[in-house]
Amino acid sequence: MLATLLSCQACTGVDATEDPDVAPDSTSAVAFTVSGALEAEHRGVAWVRQVEHSRGQLFVIQVADSHVESEQTYSLRLTAMSEAGGVPTPGEYPIVSETDASRGYAGGFTAHFMDIMENRGGRYANVALEYDMPEEWKGHGLEGKLVIDHVDASQVTGRFELELMEGASINKAPRRDDKILRVREGRFTAVIPES
Repeated sequence: MLATLLSCQACTGVDATEDPDVAPDSTSAVAFTVSGALEAEHRGVAWVRQVEHSRGQLFVIQVADSHVESEQTYSLRLTAMSEAGGVPTPGEYPIVSETDASRGYAGGFTAHFMDIMENRGGRYANVALEYDMPEEWKGHGLEGKLVIDHVDASQVTGRFELELMEGASINKAPRRDDKILRVREGRFTAVIPES
């Protein structure tokens, strides 16, 4: 399966005006299945963003079928926060509804999936449905995990499985009867941009 991931055709080329921090490469790749609210097999590219935040540093693993936002039909964002910054170490991290910078990366990652039905060039211009991990008190019992298998100076590799609930409808995207999105068999190699 790894050979299939690494031969991903969508991994070549990037429009520098869309994301100047992400260079074209042939090493980033992702594959996963979704069921429930959607039934699909997704492939694409993955990259890391490290962003300074008022409460620490955000570590974001961005997954999509293209680096170019105006070409995307889906996106998945896995985000953690740490006061200390740096890169998470290999290990298993829970998918949570909200991160806490004081707990560092061990506190878990949030997950946000966007199903883009009509791409109009930007997040809030698109017709899309968003899926997130609901807060625990809402009682839906959804679970998820991100496993980081390997980290070095240039990339992060790992796996993920998670369950998310339909949230916002952007620009009147039609709601679905099934509100739960199940993401399974996720595998990724995400490029870390050079500093």
